[in-house]
Amino acid sequence: MSNGMDIDGESQISLTRTIDAHIDDVFKAWTDPALIEQWQADEAELDAFEGGEYKFTTFGDDEDPEDHTVSGEILAFVENEKLVMSWAYSPSYGKPLSVPQGIIVLMTRFGMNVELAYPKGYELIPEIVDLAAENAKKSGGSFGINHNMKDAMQGADMVYPKSWAPFHIMQQRTELLKKSDKQGLAELEKTCLANNAQFTDWEYNADKIQVTKNQDALYMHCLPADISGVSCQAGEVSGEVFERYRIPTYVEAGFKPYIIAAMMFANKFENPAQTLNQILERNTKRFGV
Repeated sequence: MSNGMDIDGESQISLTRTIDAHIDDVFKAWTDPALIEQWQADEAELDAFEGGEYKFTTFGDDEDPEDHTVSGEILAFVENEKLVMSWAYSPSYGKPLSVPQGIIVLMTRFGMNVELAYPKGYELIPEIVDLAAENAKKSGGSFGINHNMKDAMQGADMVYPKSWAPFHIMQQRTELLKKSDKQGLAELEKTCLANNAQFTDWEYNADKIQVTKNQDALYMHCLPADISGVSCQAGEVSGEVFERYRIPTYVEAGFKPYIIAAMMFANKFENPAQTLNQILERNTKRFGV
């Protein structure tokens, strides 16, 4: 409960309650007319789609005999979204863990249903995985781990098939790099590539798209991707699937340099917003534009 306050000369008390409920249940409580009538209105009508209409009526009583109705249009309707962050086969080794770890930690903060998929042995940093699970509990989303790529893709709205090196391998690689042990690095690479070769079926392809939501989950990648039959013989994604989502993927990946620049800018200046305004006010012409 917040502290009391005065608004327009009247004392106000604000009550806040946190309900321990899954995001699916909360979403249904706001969109299912039968459930709405259990807590918000005596009579509810709602078209659960964009452009639909809603109408909630509260019946009068002895104190206030008049019925009260609110109605309107559904401007946007987005159900709980599932994102699958999946390991995918690559003919190279040593790919960083930053993408999968960043995705699972960020998206679980926003209440998304996140599933992390990888073959056994390709684990991420344990503390990062624990943080993703903690974020999901706080946001009302969900977080799970699956060791079957196709099974993880079931009902997915978005998929992010991206290869990475196991955490324990990156630890070994870091120590070898510190020692400038070229022979050790060569032997580690040989071992890792042989291990990767056991999972060439971890490719995002037309077969796996079929189990995603509406057989059309949004394909995501930061690029460059290992594209089977294009950039390599076998890789993270089939050439057919990549071509289908090529333009949306280019648009998505195109934001990367701006995000990097924004992070550098925010880290360099104490008040980034004020600094940006000062730059704009100078109205200095950009060279080469």
